[in-house]
Amino acid sequence: RLEGAGRVSTFFFSHFLEDYVVFDLWRVFRHWDKVCDLFIARKRDRQRFKYDFLKYEDMREEMELVKHL
Repeated sequence: RLEGAGRVSTFFFSHFLEDYVVFDLWRVFRHWDKVCDLFIARKRDRQRFKYDFLKYEDMREEMELVKHL
């Protein structure tokens, strides 16, 4: 987190389309608030799915995103 930055909310997610890249996921998740970081891991989870970490700065609608997912 950067000096002076607001609160950061981090989400872990998986089971998304195999051909999605960072830009595709950024487009999907920017609708909820300001995405400040999105990372797709090179490794896969135990079920062989890709997984990601997503960070929002000063997110106002955390539970709305959780419900939608």
